Amino acid sequence: MNFHKTSLATVVVGMFGIAAVGATAQTLDGKTSSSGKVMTINELRACIKQQSGLKTERTEVEKRRAELDAERIEITREGEALQPLRDKVQARTEAAKAFNERMKAFSERVKAFQEKQAALAENTRSGPIVERQRKELEKEQRELQSLEASTNAEAKSITEGLEQSVKELNQRGELQQKAAASWNERNKQWETQSAAYEDKRVDWTANCGGRRYREDDEKAIRAEMK
Repeated sequence: MNFHKTSLATVVVGMFGIAAVGATAQTLDGKTSSSGKVMTINELRACIKQQSGLKTERTEVEKRRAELDAERIEITREGEALQPLRDKVQARTEAAKAFNERMKAFSERVKAFQEKQAALAENTRSGPIVERQRKELEKEQRELQSLEASTNAEAKSITEGLEQSVKELNQRGELQQKAAASWNERNKQWETQSAAYEDKRVDWTANCGGRRYREDDEKAIRAEMK
């Protein structure tokens, strides 16, 4: 899963604060300036509106960043929670391999039994030795039948358990991957939004933040905005 986090560009301290110092020594970024053309009331009004809009936009950008970070933690946590299930699937896969090896040995024993059974059937002789061989084969047949019943039950248990675990792992893994892909896409959208905000902030700082204005003009504009 490929997460990429972009930090919000640092906002100039005091950008949204207004100091009340002198009639023409004010600047919207909170710093004083002794040079440069004083803004007209219309320029100041436009800058103040932009400042308010940037503040709202910054709040939204930061809020979205926090939401994405919280969601990223949950997606990562779900990925980590899948590990025990992966371990279970691995353990059951190994158990299935071991069972298959035992089944190969069982099949070889059955084949050997069938060969001995066929040889005895072809033997036309009689006597104590033949009778003993027949009884031994009957005993072995009962053992093989008992083993067959138990191995069939074990095979069913192993197969069903493995299939269920694999199905659950695949379902949860697919959901987690989709969530991660969605997060990555929305994080890219946030990066675009954040970059656009930063461009506007830089532009505002250059055109508004460091320019002087008249305090009376600022008071009049604030009164209009109430």
